[in-house]
Amino acid sequence: MRLSMAVVMAAALAAGVLVSADDSKKKEHKCPLEKIMCPFAGCCEGQCRTICDKGGEGLAAVHANVAANVKATTKKDASVCVAGTCKVEECKDCAKLNEKVFGPVVKDRVNARFGEMSKTVKHTVKDANGKESEVKCTFLTGKLCAECVNIMTKAAIVKLAELEKTNTK
Repeated sequence: MRLSMAVVMAAALAAGVLVSADDSKKKEHKCPLEKIMCPFAGCCEGQCRTICDKGGEGLAAVHANVAANVKATTKKDASVCVAGTCKVEECKDCAKLNEKVFGPVVKDRVNARFGEMSKTVKHTVKDANGKESEVKCTFLTGKLCAECVNIMTKAAIVKLAELEKTNTK
């Protein structure tokens, strides 16, 4: 009887260790859109994870572009929250920027592209000489789409200016 109880307890312990190890593997992936739009609270898998990761790449690029724009226009560095480099857990400024600026911009772009995934989407872009050409959008299907990043950056700059205007009133 004692031997069988020991075997059962050892098996339960081993199963617990395996489940715990499996949980730690899932937690290793930090969803970049967890607090913005991830429907699985950061525990995304499969197609959702691919979309969240691609959206996260776009978000990181937009943060960098907006920070560069702030520096160019104000001659001052952007805050770490605007630049996307804040490491403070549950930062209220980051949460506000995600809610009012970056979140809506990324959501709009991801939703627009997700709805068109079965289609070939093209952007009309101008080169340095002003000549227009069409480029294939790769936002959710390949490398990060530079035109989608430009569109999101422009929208984020507008939303950031609107937010700053309402904060100074």
